[in-house]
Amino acid sequence: MEIDTLFRIASMTKAVTSVAVMQLYESGALMLSDPVSTYLPAFATMEVLAPPERGGVEYTLEPARRPITIRHLLTHTSGISYRFLSPPHLASYYVDAEISDGLSQTAGTIGEMVDRLARLPLAHQPGALFTYALGVDVLGRVIEVITGETLADYMAAEIFEPLGMVDT
Repeated sequence: MEIDTLFRIASMTKAVTSVAVMQLYESGALMLSDPVSTYLPAFATMEVLAPPERGGVEYTLEPARRPITIRHLLTHTSGISYRFLSPPHLASYYVDAEISDGLSQTAGTIGEMVDRLARLPLAHQPGALFTYALGVDVLGRVIEVITGETLADYMAAEIFEPLGMVDT
């Protein structure tokens, strides 16, 4: 390792994406209470994979009681999960939809992956529990929709360049 060795920042992109969202909040481009479906209509009608009733074995789908908001995505309370952190009954949905595991390179665009993610059931009702998840990836797509730029271009111009982070 050298003094200028570069490292993958992995989940630290969550913090940078959150900074970008808060910049858009400060500028009035979005509100934390906004439903995600305001920007990504595919999230308008979400379902939750509900556990079996007492003594039962089958999971059922039930409608989400409230919309996922920007705040839910920022605080990991949206009900979206990671495939590798999901309970087995939910993980298979992520595998079948070819949802990124968040660790390896994924083919396609963030928009394509988020569209597939919007078709999957949630692990729990929005706002009910903390689940470390791909919700911040969804925020990345919200940033793209609001700004009309790719997430990488927005971050470069609004965060990395002003801070002199030339290798990020």
